[in-house]
Amino acid sequence: MNKNYLLNVLILICLYPTYLNSSNLLTQSIPIKSGWNSVYLYVQPLEKQSDLVFQNKPFVKVLTYYPANSLVQFIQDPNEIEWNKPGWLRWINQDQPDAFLKNLYSIHANQAYLILSTMDYTWELKGEPRYRNVAWTPDSFNLIGFNVAENYSPSFSQFFSNSNAHKDLQIFYLNNDQWTRIQNPELTTIQSGKAYWVYCNGGSNYNGPFEILLPDDFEELSYYYPISDYTISIINNSNESKLFTIRQVQQQTVPLFIETYSTNYEKIRIPLNSYNPTSPIKPYEKQNIKIIVNRNDTKDKEMTGLLNIFDDSGNEFFIKVWVENLQ
Repeated sequence: MNKNYLLNVLILICLYPTYLNSSNLLTQSIPIKSGWNSVYLYVQPLEKQSDLVFQNKPFVKVLTYYPANSLVQFIQDPNEIEWNKPGWLRWINQDQPDAFLKNLYSIHANQAYLILSTMDYTWELKGEPRYRNVAWTPDSFNLIGFNVAENYSPSFSQFFSNSNAHKDLQIFYLNNDQWTRIQNPELTTIQSGKAYWVYCNGGSNYNGPFEILLPDDFEELSYYYPISDYTISIINNSNESKLFTIRQVQQQTVPLFIETYSTNYEKIRIPLNSYNPTSPIKPYEKQNIKIIVNRNDTKDKEMTGLLNIFDDSGNEFFIKVWVENLQ
């Protein structure tokens, strides 16, 4: 194997922290400032009822937008949003006079939220990751966040370089309670846990330069008995070769193996602790990876774990693993 490739793989792994979790849980740390905030949740709260999620938090209002086939008109000031327009949902603190207008009752992963806070606050949100491909609303602004690493992420230009629907890069971020257009997308990196208004020109199913396809549009890998293997696809949507890594966040949580081939082209299984392919994935290439569970090594009726999949450009995903074992 090429020595430079091995060195790059080691550098790639060292760029990413070890996430502390309970089997399949993550804690998303969200810095909140006094005033309006735009956040993107990549974990599903353990208790998704909005009153419980926002309990004892310094939040006055929390807003989100579900397109429901309607186009959203971009509004620079969050205070000027007309909440009676289709698609907008809101949670209002019970001590507010308009609390009876609340119509946001549950909180979900892979959703963007606007939060009005009375003070600076660090929100530690524990939950399960949910994988989901992006569903762009055509010819409209989309309130959206991105699956990127916390300490190393691509610029907006890098992320959208091969998307015809986003060539103009009309992207706005929340700055001092006002939405401001990003003027230098080639120099501005995407922030993990932040939400942006991004315009999509026409229809698009673009999911970034590094895309993962789970079987049957699953949000997790659920090995119901007697299913023992799934094949996931890693897609390089960029014009450069990519390194990528698949690892269990807590090693050996679930007895998973990757089926691959030896140098003699013999089929072999290797434990999925941390896996890197023998060569980078080429531009616009798809690589299929079979992930197998060995139920002979499972002791409980069910087991849960967490896969961390990331590339060398700062794109990162977490996928829950669940195994049913009849005893």
